[in-house]
Amino acid sequence: MARSARNSSLETRTARARLAVRRKPYFAKIAKGLSLGYYRGAVAGNWIARYYRGAQAYNTTAIGGADDTLEADGVTVFDYWQAQEQARQWGERQRLIAAGGVRKGSYSVADAVTDYLAEVRAEKKPTAVKGAEYVFDAWILPELGAIQVEKLNTDKLNRWRNKLATQPKRVRKKRMATEAATRATPDDDDARRVSIGVRLGPPIGIQKGPL
Repeated sequence: MARSARNSSLETRTARARLAVRRKPYFAKIAKGLSLGYYRGAVAGNWIARYYRGAQAYNTTAIGGADDTLEADGVTVFDYWQAQEQARQWGERQRLIAAGGVRKGSYSVADAVTDYLAEVRAEKKPTAVKGAEYVFDAWILPELGAIQVEKLNTDKLNRWRNKLATQPKRVRKKRMATEAATRATPDDDDARRVSIGVRLGPPIGIQKGPL
């Protein structure tokens, strides 16, 4: 994991409050060709990321509000370190796009699932494909499918995991049933962790025994 870049002028709300209000953002270099920018507003500021494409051209994206007046939540309001992590994730995607490693434009979790399933279909048996589709359709796509990949963060994944742990477990339903059958939610931490593991199973595409 890359070491976080320090910047005494942007790290704290106290330091940022001393900056002059201006339309041009204050930038901190956090990696080669990648900078985290801070717009100083009259009351609160906002974070952006900037990626250098070459030939004096840049890509930029908005990250969210700075924790100047509100506590950071890692979703819409970010402290310096959270904003830096968001910028790094976005910057890595820009690097892969430039290298031809991923598609340009909007790329959601659902898009990533579609691409992944295409590989599974080419390499695995139909039973493996069906199992993967079940996991994605039941537990991942309803909550995460519409989210852009670069917007995924630890907070969102933790919320998804915690919600999954408290949902009733699906069980095999009767042949003529019209609704999914469920089992009661586990009532202790260890049982919930086991329940999540059972629902999601081993890493998708990894199966016991030969294919």
